[in-house]
Amino acid sequence: METINALPEFDKPSYFNLPENIERASQRNISSQVISQLRVLMRADAKASKFDKELWQNELGPLLNLWKRLNQVTITCVGENSG
Repeated sequence: METINALPEFDKPSYFNLPENIERASQRNISSQVISQLRVLMRADAKASKFDKELWQNELGPLLNLWKRLNQVTITCVGENSG
């Protein structure tokens, strides 16, 4: 266990025949990926900021139809009980 604890947190790039600036290249690659993902999110946000009536109708239609049916049953039941 002592041997494992004695190992360094980070290995030198030379151990793997990599150039000394490999960390910088890795960071550049990761930052490019993050920027690409942020651009995708910006495009999705632009689409979301526009109101699309058809999309809302398709998404909420089943719920609204259920709500309408439930209210009709409730009104029918209340009407029968009061008369």
